[in-house]
Amino acid sequence: MVIDKINTWPTDLINFFDKNYKKFIGWECKGEYCLSPMKYDLLVHDLINILKKYCLTGYHCTKLLQQEIDNIYKKGLTLQCRSSMQKRIDLIEIDPSKLSILERLKLENQCDEINRKGMIWFCFFYPKMADDHGIMRFFRSWGGEALYNSHERDKETGQFLREIGIPCIIEANVPMKIIPDIRLPYGQVTRVYLEYKGYELENLYEYEGYIIHNLPSKNIIDIHNYPSKRFIELTGCMDWDYRFEKIK
Repeated sequence: MVIDKINTWPTDLINFFDKNYKKFIGWECKGEYCLSPMKYDLLVHDLINILKKYCLTGYHCTKLLQQEIDNIYKKGLTLQCRSSMQKRIDLIEIDPSKLSILERLKLENQCDEINRKGMIWFCFFYPKMADDHGIMRFFRSWGGEALYNSHERDKETGQFLREIGIPCIIEANVPMKIIPDIRLPYGQVTRVYLEYKGYELENLYEYEGYIIHNLPSKNIIDIHNYPSKRFIELTGCMDWDYRFEKIK
C-alpha cells in the first residue's frame, strides 16, 4: 500500500476508518477532541494491529557498488552495523598502494551508534519531496550517512567515497511488522483519511521510518540507478540547481 493513495489500501483498513474516523478528530485534525487519551490509545492499538499485516512502498536512497546491487537482488537488504560495513568495504577493488584508505573507512565511521546500528531507513514518499538539500548527499558519497559523515571533509577519504559507486534508489515493499511500533505511521494514515473526508489537518503525512530486521530479496521491487528515467522521476534531480554529474 501507499500512504497517500487510498485506492491502494486494504479493505480492512478502509473499513476501520469508515467506522472510526470521527473518533480521531482533535487528535489528528483540527476540531474538538472526540476521545479521551485512554480511548484514543486503545483505538491506535487496534489500528497498529491492522497496519502490521501489510507492506508499505518505501524508498532507500544510497550509492552502491555494482556487486552490492547484484547482492541485494539476490539476498535482500542487511541491517547496518560496523561489521556489515566492513564487509561492504572489503568488496571495493583498489590499488594495493591505497589500502590504507580502506582501513581508515573501517575504523572511522558511525555505524554502531545507537541511532544507526541495526536499522535501515526508508522514506515512504517520492524522495524528490525532500529536494536536493535532503537527499543529494546520499547519492554523492558511497557507503551511507554512517560512513560519509566521518569523511566528507577529508581530502583523501572524502574524495575516494565520491569517486566510487552508483547513485541508486532501492524501491521496496516494506512490511510494517518489522518497523518498531513507535515509528509506525498510524498518524499519517489517519490524516490521509481525514483529509479525504474534508477535514483540515494540522500536520502533514510525509513519513520516514526504519526496519529492525533484514529485508528479503522478495520485497525488493527494483533498484533504480542514475541516469535511468525512474531515478530521475523519483529524485527530480534534473531540476536541481547544479548538474547532477557533480555529485558523482
